[in-house]
Amino acid sequence: MKQIESERIVNLAEFEKLSREARAYALNLRSCLKNGNEENALYLAEKLDIKLHHMEVFDFVVERRTINQGFGGIRKDVGRLEPEELHKLCRPIADWLEEKGDPYTTVEITADHIRVKQEIMGIPVEKA
Repeated sequence: MKQIESERIVNLAEFEKLSREARAYALNLRSCLKNGNEENALYLAEKLDIKLHHMEVFDFVVERRTINQGFGGIRKDVGRLEPEELHKLCRPIADWLEEKGDPYTTVEITADHIRVKQEIMGIPVEKA
């Protein structure tokens, strides 16, 4: 089965916004310098410096996908899912399970479905 790797920058629009803001500061700074408005020029130079710093340290979020040709399956790399973010997302469900469920109740979540499952029976199978 042939696999195709794909990547995209998820937060590119945020970086483009920073770039547009920096360009606006630069254009206003040029105008202030041209008109001899030193006080506003210094203010704009400081704002431009801060904006450029934000651009220098900007953390691009890259989404990676592996596309398996033949089966149509796409696997996404969740990238930098922080444990705190996962905990914040799942805590309400875990609380609900603790209150309403039992040790045999699970919740399965996909992008298009949420299932509450209860295990009826399970036994290990010995391997020969």
